[in-house]
Amino acid sequence: MITQANKDLWIDNLTNGKYKQARTSLVIGGRYCCLGVYLHQTFGTCYSIDPDSPLNIGSYHWLKDQLDTKETDIVGDLMHLNDRKRFTFPEIAEWIKKNVNATTENNPV
Repeated sequence: MITQANKDLWIDNLTNGKYKQARTSLVIGGRYCCLGVYLHQTFGTCYSIDPDSPLNIGSYHWLKDQLDTKETDIVGDLMHLNDRKRFTFPEIAEWIKKNVNATTENNPV
């Protein structure tokens, strides 16, 4: 589960103008989707060939482990908001504030 500190940083990164928004790809041409921003802030990249990296087994699965619960499909919802509904990063940040649960525990990557 995402920590509150990582959630707060993610929201800040979506609203501070550091990242330019992309659609339908984690990162393309220096632009990121909302989930790509979260991966980049966590790992410094969205992909890895390092066999010990969580990204090597698939960014999608790592994201689902971090964000989804048995009752929610946060990753699917965020993909839909970013790519289909074309929400801006500030709109997505507001949605994350209301819908993504976080833990205060230190959750190592």
